[in-house]
Amino acid sequence: MEIGTGTGLTGALLAELVGPDGHVVSIDIDSVLTQRAATLHSERGVTNLALLTRDGHLGAAEHGPYDVILSWATPTHVPQSWIGQAKPWAVISTPVYVAEVARCVGHLRAVVTDEGELDEPRLGKAGYVDMGEEINTSRTALPGLAGLPRLLRRPRRYPPSLQPHRLRHRWLHLGIGDRVL
Repeated sequence: MEIGTGTGLTGALLAELVGPDGHVVSIDIDSVLTQRAATLHSERGVTNLALLTRDGHLGAAEHGPYDVILSWATPTHVPQSWIGQAKPWAVISTPVYVAEVARCVGHLRAVVTDEGELDEPRLGKAGYVDMGEEINTSRTALPGLAGLPRLLRRPRRYPPSLQPHRLRHRWLHLGIGDRVL
């Protein structure tokens, strides 16, 4: 599941990576973006991608469970709905606030355990779009992230470029193969 359809480029790349037996769900709150992406995907024959216009915090339970959940927008916390819609040992990759008042964002990669908790957290530097204060008003602690202060001292570095020929390395890092996203 992808949160933040944007131009639709990432959704198209993910659809290609999961192959014809995989399926990608892309969610955006902006109907203009999802409609534009739907037109572009239709013109290019992308058939293993569903586009939904809704609040990304809710996810899309009707299409899950998911092997990987990616977000390109920053929630104030990892929504419990994402954790609930993830398969055991799925990867959640999302920006999160590490200092909300200062709007300081980090990129979190964690695994959902079979007990429905986040484990193996890794935090790196990041800069993303807010999901919106008027949308995300609940406050929930991040379970399983007791080691976060240690992670803040050693941020993971990502490639400086997001050009398509370099993205495969990132997607493989997330464990994307013939998967449901």
